[in-house]
Amino acid sequence: MLVEVMNKHFMTVICIDALDECDKASRGSLLDFLCKTQTDVVSPVKVLVTSRDDQDIKEALKHFANVPIVASNNRPDIIRYVDRELENAIQRKKLLRTQGVENTLRQTIRDTLIDGSQGM
Repeated sequence: MLVEVMNKHFMTVICIDALDECDKASRGSLLDFLCKTQTDVVSPVKVLVTSRDDQDIKEALKHFANVPIVASNNRPDIIRYVDRELENAIQRKKLLRTQGVENTLRQTIRDTLIDGSQGM
């Protein structure tokens, strides 16, 4: 039914975030469908999938363009985000509800959040 609907439109864009979190028992049919759109749909279909590197996903989508992103690529963004949110929490007295936070405690909180994020 989806293929039929997609054929009636000029272009279709499919975005799937965290495909690896989809139930393994059912994601095979979703992967099959994504591959089928490339052969069975006459109008252009653009597919964007984010996922961890699960073998079944890699194998099913190996003919699609792939842009690998490793967790360490996100580190500068995570650092900026943690620094900004930590400063906001301190200024709004949302962190420990004190007048100030010692630099050693601030650094410990910062490092714990950054390291604990594991690039996410």
